[in-house]
Amino acid sequence: MPPTDSAPVIAVVGAGFSGTLLASHLLRSSGAAITVVLIERSGRFGLGLAYGGADPSHLLNVSAGAMSAWPDDPSHLLRWLDLNREGLRDLLPSGADASTFIPRQVYGLYLQSILQEAQLRASTHTELRQLSAELIDLEPIATSAVAPADNRGNAGSRYRLHFDGREPMEADRVVLAWGNSAQAPAPTASSGVSHGWLPEATANLDPDATVALLGTGLTMVDMVVSLQRQGHRGRIVALSRRGHRPVSHRRVAPLGAWLEAEQAPATVLGLWRLIRARVKLAQQHGHDWRAVVDGLRPVSQSLWKRLNDAERRRFLRHAAVVWDVHRHRIAPELHRKLDDLLAAGRLEFIAGRLVSSEPHGQQHLLQIRRRGGGDSHALLVDRLILCTGIPLDYAASQATLVSRLRERGLLHPDPLALGASCSDRGELLNAEAAVQPWLYTLGTPRKGQLWESIAVPELRQQARDLAQVVLQSLPRQLQPLAPLAVVPAVVGERSPAAPQLLWRQLFDPQTSTYTYLVADAASGDAVLVDPVLEQLERDLTLLRELNLRLRFCLETHLHADHITGAGQLRRRTGCRLLVPAAAGITSADQLLRGGEELQLGSLRIAVIATPGHTPHHVAYRIGDTHLLSGDALLIRGCGRTDFQSGDPGQLYDSLQHLLTLPETMLVFPCHDYQGRSHSSIGEERRLNPKLVGRSREEFIALMNQQQLAPPKRINEALSANLHLGDLQPADLHDLERQQHALASQHAQATEEANRDIFNDFIGMYI
Repeated sequence: MPPTDSAPVIAVVGAGFSGTLLASHLLRSSGAAITVVLIERSGRFGLGLAYGGADPSHLLNVSAGAMSAWPDDPSHLLRWLDLNREGLRDLLPSGADASTFIPRQVYGLYLQSILQEAQLRASTHTELRQLSAELIDLEPIATSAVAPADNRGNAGSRYRLHFDGREPMEADRVVLAWGNSAQAPAPTASSGVSHGWLPEATANLDPDATVALLGTGLTMVDMVVSLQRQGHRGRIVALSRRGHRPVSHRRVAPLGAWLEAEQAPATVLGLWRLIRARVKLAQQHGHDWRAVVDGLRPVSQSLWKRLNDAERRRFLRHAAVVWDVHRHRIAPELHRKLDDLLAAGRLEFIAGRLVSSEPHGQQHLLQIRRRGGGDSHALLVDRLILCTGIPLDYAASQATLVSRLRERGLLHPDPLALGASCSDRGELLNAEAAVQPWLYTLGTPRKGQLWESIAVPELRQQARDLAQVVLQSLPRQLQPLAPLAVVPAVVGERSPAAPQLLWRQLFDPQTSTYTYLVADAASGDAVLVDPVLEQLERDLTLLRELNLRLRFCLETHLHADHITGAGQLRRRTGCRLLVPAAAGITSADQLLRGGEELQLGSLRIAVIATPGHTPHHVAYRIGDTHLLSGDALLIRGCGRTDFQSGDPGQLYDSLQHLLTLPETMLVFPCHDYQGRSHSSIGEERRLNPKLVGRSREEFIALMNQQQLAPPKRINEALSANLHLGDLQPADLHDLERQQHALASQHAQATEEANRDIFNDFIGMYI
């Protein structure tokens, strides 16, 4: 089902790391109809300035093991590299592991694949549009239906986005994810001056030319290795005010976090003395200074926030450069290249200031004053390459979009010239320092607020958090699914009655199947238990009517008499699917083994292992009031055990366990064929003819004597339900019916065969 015209539009401006990750989180997290428009003026999505270069000698300055795009999946990049090792052989001839500093070009391919994967995994309600255009203005317009006042009292607005040479569009939420490209470098008028962020920085250069690099940070390193790769033999001069050389990474024993922000000095001098003392102490115990610096990573943003404006200015003036050199290190192999060039006399670092630069024929004449004073001296170069980074002074920026936002009062420049003023949630603050509704940013523009806001660990966390902020700002029925909380149940603990319980029992007459809607009335979070495919529209309509968000679908077991609607519900709503473990299902979001407890708003749903009807059957207990018993305990009966690897002894034990629950607890089974809706634990103790007065051996004998016809839909239901009712091609069902017919005397072998067939098929799409 494609998005409708009423679906809210979320515009993400910029498709570098921040924009790509944010768009991917929006696509993966949204459970309702939204349209994500990813806007990139360069037309190259997933790359940005940092990862769009074509030079394979430009390496990440952090090893692959720490560069996963997903905060909760640290090995994701490593698995991607392994999966794509053949296709990356030209760029990574020796392969890669956690310690490899991979080319930034490879990381760009990784980011592009993440966006593609998120697009494929998005629900059918969610659409991604990639727009190659330059945004030049953002105009607030009238309030829309999906922009009511939020829970902080902010009035809602939509925005009209104006582009250079393209028709405007409107959006309900806008995120400025422009990273370093808010004021991108432009080619200089002089052929002898270029910018290190531009692809032509070292192009058309004589191998013996003298090159000056203004700045000695990471961009300078890129330029040096690019020159070396293209066979440059001439002199290279790297100039910065202090002349610091980059330092390399080294494998060191980690110290971990060693400072609590609340206990740290609130002055730069106090912090500096503390860090120096810690480094000295660490070295006395055989540790490297790198471990001390890395140990500050978890609290660096908190330390920055504790500094007042005067102290922050003091840090920028005296300590920022030293901190950046030691904090942002380079790959060891690049450091060795710099050492080799220094030893050969082809590279020189100068601490000083560029006084002037002017054309001199085909060359450039630089006047340099070395650090410490004295007269300036001249340096004649063939190319001056600017490696000083991208300016973040939005107050002085002449970039069209920044200027328009500033003029409209939508953007208030950071007072330290480090981006924009923002709230803690990433909302832009306007000229009155108030939150500008539905306008957000992340990454580089938040540097003045957070300081550490440009590296992958901080950016990936910001992208995930901001996606939730944006989606949670939508009306409740359009909000995302909260992360599923599964906690071990406490033995002997009894949950209190659930006053917020919203409950519906739904019936499918064709299969006599009960589906249960369970919801927390206060939060609007809901689950469906044992949904039926043919009743999909009924269930979706009820959710809409009751203004509920479907958090997840639960299955009690692998059904043989009907096809579950869980897969289609996930496609339509974005809910998560929870099923009993080891059921051979590969497409579930989480497997349950019994003993877990699910939190649904104020409700707690305990998972009880009840094997017997099937080996992996579970029941769900809601507080002390409701038991969803599936096909284990039925009204005046129990589930059968003559197929699907059923075991009457296991079922007897499971039923005895259920009968120890409070006698007032209501029992709601998955099926009833006589029109009964529910029973209670007390009733079944006294009245269930399968159980009353029978020993375990007698129960087993009774169950083994039953001669029952197989369920009418067993052939199609078992095979389809192995993939939760989703993706059911007809030719595959034909094959699986044949497998069932041939193995009718071997139920367990049948189940395993169908599982393997289905999993092999699905594997082609993963």
